[in-house]
Amino acid sequence: MTGRWLAALIRAYPPGWRRRFGRELETLVEDLAGDGRPPLSVALNILRGAAAAWLTDRRTALPDRTTALLAVLWSWVCFAATAAWFGKNAGEYPSAALAQSVGNTHPGLAITTDLLLVAGIIGIVITLVAAVPFAVASVRRAVAERSRATLALIATPPTTVIVWLAGLKLANTAAAGSTTRFVAVSVWLLAGVLGIAASTLAVGKVVARGGYPDWTWRVGLAAAAAVTVVMAAGAGATFAWGLAARPVRPGPDGGAIGWIIVVASMMLTTLRAVWALASLRGRRRATAA
Repeated sequence: MTGRWLAALIRAYPPGWRRRFGRELETLVEDLAGDGRPPLSVALNILRGAAAAWLTDRRTALPDRTTALLAVLWSWVCFAATAAWFGKNAGEYPSAALAQSVGNTHPGLAITTDLLLVAGIIGIVITLVAAVPFAVASVRRAVAERSRATLALIATPPTTVIVWLAGLKLANTAAAGSTTRFVAVSVWLLAGVLGIAASTLAVGKVVARGGYPDWTWRVGLAAAAAVTVVMAAGAGATFAWGLAARPVRPGPDGGAIGWIIVVASMMLTTLRAVWALASLRGRRRATAA
């Protein structure tokens, strides 16, 4: 029992450090506890080592390729959700007919909206292409290990998409403009956000187990860099849309407040992705040195 709570203290170490040396330290702690070492002394040594790992090992403070790839994935998911919400509302504010009329009169709005749509499509395609080698390798490993849990995690994203699309179609069968349809669609859109989050978590758990060939990581990181460029382009298109929309959009502020919030969110998620990739490059340089 003593060895178990001492081993639990290993969680105080940085995540990257635990991935590299966690099992070895667990074995060492169990051996020390079994030899009759004072538990308090062992615990203090573990915590002192954890503090040293956080403070002095620069490389553990920088993300490895798994952490960087998942950071970009989460950034892209948040960015895409924000862009989808913005694209939908931009075409309906303050009404679909008025928004279309303004768009036809001022083609710059339509161009920037189309650029955001194209950026989103390109980002999705890149993500799907990069996911294929990871999915194939993960399925092969799960089958070889007979891991039903891993197979369930792998099946989560496609299952979520199928169920959500089917539910959305069902929600849209209600009469147009009715309260029932509005509530059903709104609830299902929220469920879609939760489904995206659950799918991303599932992907993260599978990828974090590692064991992929180096070429798979190269594909994933190249895709992450490409998606980051797409995010920057999409944020730029949204920013340009706001500048073009303010003088011509109806309303006291032309929808400026919502536009500023959306652009800020897009910029933050894009910068998060850039930071993850830049930090990974810094880690490689530190390792080489």
